Amino acid sequence: MSSRLSLFLVSLAVTLCFWILRGLGILSFAPGLILWILLAISIGFAILATTRPRRSS
Repeated sequence: MSSRLSLFLVSLAVTLCFWILRGLGILSFAPGLILWILLAISIGFAILATTRPRRSS
């Protein structure tokens, strides 16, 4: 498994845990901006995970 895919999966897991705990009311004190930041990070890592690294010639 590539490191890019690992980063994406970890960020996705953290985002989902935060989202679920916030929905259950355990993390209801956390502002919504944190959730948006985590979502943006997950989307960024998803884009990085799907792109191929460039080879120098």
